[in-house]
Amino acid sequence: MSVQLLFVGLQSLKPMAPAVVFLGFALLLVALPRRASAPFGSAIGLVAAFSAALVLLTAAKIDRRGVGDLDFSPLAQCTPWWFVIVAPTIIGCLHRSNSLNRGMAVGGLLLAGGALCFAAAAGSVPLLLLALMVALVGTCAVPLAAASEDSFSANREFSDASKIVAAVSMVATLFVVGASFVLWNDPRLRLDFNAASPAGIFGSVLSAVALFSFVGLAPMSSWFRRRGVGVCAAVNVLLLFAGSVALLKLSKLLQHQAVATVLWTWAMASLIRHLGGLLAARDLATVWANQWGFFASIASAGFVLGIAGANVPLQVGSIGVLAFLSVVGPAAAAVLESCQLSASGAIGKPSGLQSWATNGTLLALVGLPLTLGFWALKLLGAAGLSEGPLAGLRQLTVLGLISGVAVGGWATLRGWAALEKSPALPPMDEDCRWLAFSGIYGLAVACAIGVWPNPFFSQIEAVLRSMPAQLPVDPLKP
Repeated sequence: MSVQLLFVGLQSLKPMAPAVVFLGFALLLVALPRRASAPFGSAIGLVAAFSAALVLLTAAKIDRRGVGDLDFSPLAQCTPWWFVIVAPTIIGCLHRSNSLNRGMAVGGLLLAGGALCFAAAAGSVPLLLLALMVALVGTCAVPLAAASEDSFSANREFSDASKIVAAVSMVATLFVVGASFVLWNDPRLRLDFNAASPAGIFGSVLSAVALFSFVGLAPMSSWFRRRGVGVCAAVNVLLLFAGSVALLKLSKLLQHQAVATVLWTWAMASLIRHLGGLLAARDLATVWANQWGFFASIASAGFVLGIAGANVPLQVGSIGVLAFLSVVGPAAAAVLESCQLSASGAIGKPSGLQSWATNGTLLALVGLPLTLGFWALKLLGAAGLSEGPLAGLRQLTVLGLISGVAVGGWATLRGWAALEKSPALPPMDEDCRWLAFSGIYGLAVACAIGVWPNPFFSQIEAVLRSMPAQLPVDPLKP
């Protein structure tokens, strides 16, 4: 029986073979530099990822004995490929780390990515929870393993990493508690989304709050930061993946009027919070952090209204914004990391390749035309201004979108002005080249999709239309 389960599991893994080969090649590129223990740490990470994959595959086989009400294949097919596209930029963000355990950080990243791919294919809530917990363990390994070993930086970076782990643990606990309330009256451990019991509503709010916190809403977004924007970006992208996959699988949680009202209000409050951060920002690293929070907030608000109002174009635009953030966000962070003068985070004036990469990624981050971000924001804005239910709330969301893009562009220009007065950077070393090329790669992906966006957004629409019950259970009042 165990041999049969293993055989079925390996057959299930077959569609992910390109992703496994690609990530293994990227891992070798990271492990090859001069740090001798990096390959050893990476090997341990790969063994852990492979072991977790076998456990999840076995669980998936057992799960098929019941009826899987969360199973929709387009998401399971798209998630591995998008992770493959984003992975080189995420891995590149770790190249500035001086840690001897940097290979372990990459292993944790791959463990998280593999678990998220299985979360996307989960057919029931228990398996989804199991896969997400494994993904969060891998995510927490990234900042801990990337901390430096030298005396002063070690204490400071380990303190930052510990805060990230504590925040992730708290939000994960909130999600589990919320899911437990939702499943309270369901002995078969299947979500009854149509139940309007107080416990179910309360559990839905808790679960959705946790998932949107992973996406990047305030105040949790400030807890997932550290001084190095590169490692911060890697952690944020993995958490964004976890929150997005779970939200797509559990989108029915957002259909109740009370749940949608609370979440939309919170998302708009988070948007205002990050707009204030952009207005007060004086350096590009702070601009980047608040840009991340702003786009996460506007995408969350749009997705909530899209689900509550059965507005598929609005959902497509919102998920497109999150996809844009997952590739351009770490690209900009990698370039900014390459421009840092010291461990304190001070940024110097780039030149040559670094200057080109910095300008390009920061322009892409504010929605440069003919990039992925431009089309995602355009689609979200057009869907928000269309006729139909919730028109007033959607128009407020679009107003926030326009304000945020304008303020983000102004903050970026002010950051550039401050950068011109900074000391010039020394010639690039090996790690800086890796970071700059990682940013250029992410920019190239955003531009390539921007030149031909229809297949990309059509695939997002296919994923969304495969979700059960696009019609709202209890729609919001405009």
